[in-house]
Amino acid sequence: MMNVTKRLSAILAAMIMVFCTPLFVFAAGQTELRDDAELFTSEEETQLQAELDAFAQKTGWVAVIYTNNEGKTEDNIKPFANRYYADKYGKTTAGVILTIDMKGRAIDFRTKGDAMYYFGDGRVNTLLDDVQYDMKQGNYYSAAEQFLYYVDHYYDEVLTMTSQIKILICRKKIGRAHVWTPVTIRSR
Repeated sequence: MMNVTKRLSAILAAMIMVFCTPLFVFAAGQTELRDDAELFTSEEETQLQAELDAFAQKTGWVAVIYTNNEGKTEDNIKPFANRYYADKYGKTTAGVILTIDMKGRAIDFRTKGDAMYYFGDGRVNTLLDDVQYDMKQGNYYSAAEQFLYYVDHYYDEVLTMTSQIKILICRKKIGRAHVWTPVTIRSR
């Protein structure tokens, strides 16, 4: 009887692991490189798509580069980008989108969901300034690379800052005094 109970317990544990393990796997985000304005060569598209995929895998966010010739200007590109993202990925799904309208000569960067906590106004302005500089020079691939560099860099920077904050929170009581205890926390 004891052997049957052990076997059933082992089978039950194995079934739980098999069916529940996928719930704990880190989900990769979605990516989209939509080049309706035809700014990139096929080789550049392949490289950008690989970088988008790597970023989405790392963060679990949606990552989108969308170029078009819709004629959106600085005044109406923001609602256009918001609507595009919400229609495809949902209003609250974490992610980033770079929208470039060549006909309207407008560029927009949006953050959604938890991604918005990684990008303050200063970071957004820096990203857009560098992207816009490359766009004005006709370096479209470089502009997309700048976008990918900054979103990846700022993501890593926030993870590092979060780790440093956790270090400061860890305290150890010695006698009546409280002393900060150095702790090493490694980011992903």
